[in-house]
Amino acid sequence: MGSREAALSLTRPRIGRAALVLWALALPTGAGAQYPTDLFTCVPWLPSCRNPPGLAISPDCPEDPPLVFETYYGRIAWYPLRCAGPITIAVLTFSWFETHFPLYVEVVPIPNDPTEWWRVCQNLPGSVILETFGSFNTRCGDWDELGPIDITRVVPLGSAYALRVHFFNSRGASSPAIRCVRVTAHPGASAVAEKTWGLVKALFR
Repeated sequence: MGSREAALSLTRPRIGRAALVLWALALPTGAGAQYPTDLFTCVPWLPSCRNPPGLAISPDCPEDPPLVFETYYGRIAWYPLRCAGPITIAVLTFSWFETHFPLYVEVVPIPNDPTEWWRVCQNLPGSVILETFGSFNTRCGDWDELGPIDITRVVPLGSAYALRVHFFNSRGASSPAIRCVRVTAHPGASAVAEKTWGLVKALFR
């Protein structure tokens, strides 16, 4: 299966607030703060916030060192990113016999107050822009990509947002494992990927 657009109301996980508040306070603030517009990161990574890790998957792939894919019980997110126009989002995922749930990728507008950013992995509303079950029968995983897509309908131009990935993991069934995420900004470009933002529901309404 490939990628699909979707929206879903998700449950509220637990997260350690104190550590995330301290992390947020260490970030630059103010109108002059220059947040990155692009993101590329792979396992082993350190997301800005995360729920507990699940399975670590090492597929039968002829890579040296072996590739590692991760799953989580809930959300992981990276922030702050700055909206500079349309973006292309890509995720490198791996699906196996326990993959029964999709993986959701969201953009989440974040408050101007960094002490509130800990809520990204808890209850800040976001918009799902990519849903994927990954591709089965691939030895080294596969990329799912969407874009360029205009996110300024939900994230104002120049403002900060988070990229959030939501996993499902329960009783031997899980979302695809993930290895890499990539966000590429296209300042001044026109969006070419179709997106009906009116059908995208904010979470936790």
